[in-house]
Amino acid sequence: MGKSISSIIRVSLFGAPKAESQEGLKDTVILTSEFKTVKDKPDTDLALGYWKATSYEQVAEKFGSESKTAKAAQAFFSAPTHQPYVIISGYDVTKKVLANFTEMIALYKNWYHACIADDLAFFDMTPAGPKLFEAASAIEAMEYRVLSVRTADGVKAISQVSAENPFKQMKDALITKVVPFVHTLNEMVDISAMANMLSVNFEGYKTTKTMMYKTCPGLLPDTGVNETNSSLFNDLGINYYTTFGSSPMLAEGRTPSGRYFDEIHFLDWLVDAVQKNIFNSQYQNPTKPALTDEGVTVLLNRINEVAEKGVRNGGAAPGVWRIDGFGMLRRGDYLPKGYYSWADPVALLSDTEVDERKAPLMYLAIKSAGAIHKSETIIAFSR
Repeated sequence: MGKSISSIIRVSLFGAPKAESQEGLKDTVILTSEFKTVKDKPDTDLALGYWKATSYEQVAEKFGSESKTAKAAQAFFSAPTHQPYVIISGYDVTKKVLANFTEMIALYKNWYHACIADDLAFFDMTPAGPKLFEAASAIEAMEYRVLSVRTADGVKAISQVSAENPFKQMKDALITKVVPFVHTLNEMVDISAMANMLSVNFEGYKTTKTMMYKTCPGLLPDTGVNETNSSLFNDLGINYYTTFGSSPMLAEGRTPSGRYFDEIHFLDWLVDAVQKNIFNSQYQNPTKPALTDEGVTVLLNRINEVAEKGVRNGGAAPGVWRIDGFGMLRRGDYLPKGYYSWADPVALLSDTEVDERKAPLMYLAIKSAGAIHKSETIIAFSR
């Protein structure tokens, strides 16, 4: 039969390990007190402690069309754009707020946004129930998690007594991972607004969006918002859905810290994407990344890949760098690409860092594209 060719010519097939996927930072979980009642029925698809629903009709059939859960799902699926599914789960009001969030992560780790079907039942502002500020503090400490809440009590929401007002407490604590809303007609605007915002495809071109000017189809605008209280809502980072002229729209898209949610969402995506891209460059390398300037450049290129996506999807853009810089970047410099990355030379590493095989500290400056929310025009007329 002769000898096999492989005895002299060897060819090996190498398959790189599967890359760690970047989180979409899109999934919404609706927490509802009605889950336990439905779960106790003989229905096996709720046995895991959560349920992935793909339509309002599914939720209405299971929970009843008049249920809070169905109304929350209706707000979600009626949003202008939304994920093709929503996660529905329950909570235990007797537990600490953090325990409920932790339990949800154990059940379904990929959720990014939590919202509540009940009317602040879980986040009661009275001493009898868990505190909204407690929930805000818990979510703030978590990686890649945000919470939206709403209240119908606009008067209490704008109270300036921080000891009694969790919205004021959140502002004072510079909370960035909570998106609060007020709607005196008790519409579920937070769920509709967030469903729309979290439909962003960061892999696309000019896909990022701002919450301002967006609509909530199927929900009534709040007639209780006026010039006086809207200014107070804005000051506390409380968002609302009302008419401007004759057009219903959301405003302003902020968090209690004063920062806009679209910026928070973009930065969460950016951090996750950079982390995964660097990890995958190591994990899928069949040899080893050398601790040399060339090896560090490989990592910087992975960072730059993500930054390029950030510019392409509209979250970042060329502009002037307005804070202190690093490397060759200085305050006031123009970033023509919208980003700049830097790492110190390997020669500057300490002996300990070399022994630990630790790369030099890497930096990424990325210039936010921001958004236009307001404008002013001067018209000169001459006859």
